[in-house]
Amino acid sequence: MLFLGIQVDVWSAGVLFYQMLYGRRPFGHDQTQERILREDTIIKARRVEFPSKPTISNEAKVSDVFWQFSLRVCLGLIFTALAGQ
Repeated sequence: MLFLGIQVDVWSAGVLFYQMLYGRRPFGHDQTQERILREDTIIKARRVEFPSKPTISNEAKVSDVFWQFSLRVCLGLIFTALAGQ
């Protein structure tokens, strides 16, 4: 099954934000890319664990322009996806 569409874009943006903020992958963070694909780690994932005390880098904290822009893009994707349903 091939997944295409705005929903996949929103999901991908969330994965990227998670990795940028927390410095680890939300799925299979301790696995190689090959193992993630071979074992269908992402397809089998049912939940995402968020760190109880996240460590966010100083660069991420001070990059206001980047985060404001990213948030606008992400919200735009979400609204577009919702409007298409």
